[in-house]
Amino acid sequence: TIYADAGQTINIKVDNPQDMEYATPTGGFYDDPNYYDYISNHNTFICNKNNAFDKFQHYAVIGVNDSAQHYMSVYNSLNGKDDSKRQLEFMKRTDNQIAVYMFANELGMDNVEKKNFEKQWKKMDEDIKSSGAGQYFKQIMEARKELRSNAQAREFSVIDTKGNSVDLKNLEGRFVILYYWGVCGYVLQSWSGLVDLHEKYSNCLTTIALAKESTFNQVSSYNEHNTDALLL
Repeated sequence: TIYADAGQTINIKVDNPQDMEYATPTGGFYDDPNYYDYISNHNTFICNKNNAFDKFQHYAVIGVNDSAQHYMSVYNSLNGKDDSKRQLEFMKRTDNQIAVYMFANELGMDNVEKKNFEKQWKKMDEDIKSSGAGQYFKQIMEARKELRSNAQAREFSVIDTKGNSVDLKNLEGRFVILYYWGVCGYVLQSWSGLVDLHEKYSNCLTTIALAKESTFNQVSSYNEHNTDALLL
């Protein structure tokens, strides 16, 4: 995930496209030395851990046990150094736009009753509050407040794969899950838990996967799961 406000130019330089996930961008928010230092160290840590595991698998497959054991030891050693504490400490910063984005993304689905967002907002620098990061953070904070107030579900109307209109008012008395299918045509099929939930409680649960028409057209077999996949 790369964060930027409108008008910012972000640069990513890699020698091999496979190394993209370990690259440290420059430009925009990423010129903040605090973040650059954090993400560089984090990416190096993840890269070394994944490389050790890849080499373990390689040597294990070809039967070079000594090398396989060596790289498993390296992997276990790195895996024991939990990087999550440092990540959480960085996310709690209120003077850095990327930290604000990260906090909103990572904890946006956390327990609604927790008021971490309100505390963060009060401490946040005014220039960050007015930035894209701050406004994104504010949207999530307000949505969480609304959920805590037992808000009513908002009315919606979508068109299903057969061209029929489906409205919330017509689903009264049922539980409804709205799931954003996004741009990947295989996510819904790979999330077996959602399919199982739909099939187990189909008598009282309606599962609605929201997708663009181009996404829906990528997959031809999803109907085998008997999931109500609807198109925006």
